[in-house]
Amino acid sequence: MVEPETRPSLMLRLRDPCDQQALAQFVTIYEPLLLRLMRSRGLQEADARDVTQQVVVAVMQAVDSWR
Repeated sequence: MVEPETRPSLMLRLRDPCDQQALAQFVTIYEPLLLRLMRSRGLQEADARDVTQQVVVAVMQAVDSWR
């Protein structure tokens, strides 16, 4: 499994809550990886999607504290 490279510029852009394009790019990059991980842990599709959404929300809430 190939893991995506995290671009620092995208992480900085995620700090701006108005930058919907940054959020869309983050989800496009990381959602497939998160879903594969959740499914590999035995979660069914709906549960895997719920947990993936929770992870994205947690990242968005924490991004301001990143250095």
